[in-house]
Parts: sequence; C-alpha cells; structure tokens
Amino acid sequence: MTRSSRVAAPPIVAVLATVLCGCGGNALPPPEPPASEPRFRGPLLAHVPPGARYVARLEPARLWTEDAVRTTLRPLIRPGGLEAFENRTGVPLPQIEEAVYARMGASGFLCLVRLPPHVPAADVVRANAQRMAPVEVSADAPFVRRVGVFPSGRRELVALAPEVLLVSGGAGPSVATLLAAVRRGDAAFGLESPGRELAQEWADAPALVVAPTPLPLDRSRGIGLVLARHEAAALRVDPNAGDLGLRVAIRGELPPGADGNFRTWMHAMAASDLGRALGLEAALPSYRAAVGADEAELRLTVPADGLASGLRLLFTAELREIFGE
Repeated sequence: MTRSSRVAAPPIVAVLATVLCGCGGNALPPPEPPASEPRFRGPLLAHVPPGARYVARLEPARLWTEDAVRTTLRPLIRPGGLEAFENRTGVPLPQIEEAVYARMGASGFLCLVRLPPHVPAADVVRANAQRMAPVEVSADAPFVRRVGVFPSGRRELVALAPEVLLVSGGAGPSVATLLAAVRRGDAAFGLESPGRELAQEWADAPALVVAPTPLPLDRSRGIGLVLARHEAAALRVDPNAGDLGLRVAIRGELPPGADGNFRTWMHAMAASDLGRALGLEAALPSYRAAVGADEAELRLTVPADGLASGLRLLFTAELREIFGE
C-alpha cells in the first residue's frame, strides 16, 4: 500500500447461501436468504474502532490543488518520489480522495484510504502482497486480505470495499472489530465525546487531527499544567494562497488566566529552535485566541515556505522511508 505488476481482479463477491429445493408434490420450503455482502457505509471516520489515541483525517486530492500545500510538500519529496511510491504500492498519493490514520494503543495503527475509482483496493492488496516476505495470511472472501511482513514490519492489508483500503499494524483486535462491523453493515463507532463533537464541527476541514482523550502531557508544569483538566483537542489546517491557517480547539476545564498562559506558551514556542525552524516566529502577529472556562480556540497563520524548510529538517528519515529514497 506495483502498479506495473497489477493484475485485473474480480470485485469482492459474497458467499451465497445454498438454496435447498424439494421435488415431487411437497411444497417448496422458503429459500434461505443469501449471506450479506460486506457493506462499507458512511465516512471513514465513522469506522475508527473505539480506543483511538488520536485520529488524523486528510483529503489529499483536495489539498494537492492548493498552492500553499504544494509549496510545503514539494521540497520534502525528491524528484520522481511520488511516481516511485505509486509504482511500488499502486497508490497515487495526490489522487487519494480521503485518508484516515488512527493510532491504536501504544504503537498500533490503522489507516483507511478511499482510493480513486480507477484504483481498485483489491488490486492494491494483491500487488503489495508480492512485497511481503512471507505472506502469512491470504484470503479472498469475504474480503481480499493479506497479512505479511514488509521491511517496516508486519502489516495487514484489506479491501473493505471496491474503493476502500485498510492498512494496519499492531492493531489486530481493532481490525477484527472493524471487519465484523463492516460485514454487518455498521459504521457507528465514531470517537469518544467531546472529540466526536470536535470532528463533527470541523468535518469540512481538508486536514484534521483529533485527540479524543486527554493528551499525554506533563501536568506538573508549563502548558501541561494549563491543560491538566482538558478532555479533548483538535487541530485543523486550511490552506489559503501561500499560507496555512492553523486552528487548535481545546475542550475541558481551563484555569483562570489561561488566555495569558496560551500567549506566553506560543511566544516561547516561536522563540525555540523548533519554532524558528517551522516559521512560527514570523507567524506570531497573526496569533488570535478565544478562551473560555471550558473551551478555547487558538489561531495562527504560518507561511508555507518557512514551514516546508522546518519539516524537511525534522522528517528527512521518515520521508526517505516513505518515498524509497
């Protein structure tokens, strides 16, 4: 999750129940209903199983049309990197309609990807199985599913629907829960409240990260002390010309004077080596905050070119792994 090695594959088919017929003068018994075909319904976020520590939702196809996003990402990807990724995995990143990444437990994850119509999920699963060494599980019903080992670790790939791909690692129980729900036609997981409400409020965001449970902060000092009783948080990113608009929402009890605490923390972040690398210092004049007793929203507009330089410094190793550099 090589296109050049993709083989045309039939769509996922259900196992139909056998219809028993009688003969002679006896009345025919009513036929047994066919076993239901797996049905993937609703938005990807609705299929995240319970227990996610945080969830990120992206609309890559929409984001890639924005100048600010291309300015941010192009310096991070070597020439030909996107094409190499597509050739290796069968997935054209800039054409993905929607992707949801959920961190499950300490180190497990699952990723749901809504592929473009011309890229069948079953083909992607079968093609990527050729890169597994070894393939531990191979099944074609009720889902096209492969489990095996990549250089990056043990992974499970499942075609949940013709256009929906699941990639997971270290999240076996969560995947089992998800597959059972899809077979029933369920899509009623969602996130814990109030994270669920934050996700619904910002459902139009092209890039969204939600922490539906309290962030693992040091609550004895600094910003961790200010957020000691928070319940959930979310970040949305909105491209605008050459800038990226960042908005952070926090839900839960906040102490008196939190507005000033947030401003002090933002200035300290901007003055740090990390903040300067990410262009936060130049973004400080755009900082705005609305803070109440049990909720807050912080806003910042970051120049895309400065952010690109910082991300390149921070994530060079990860980018090489993703794009095969």
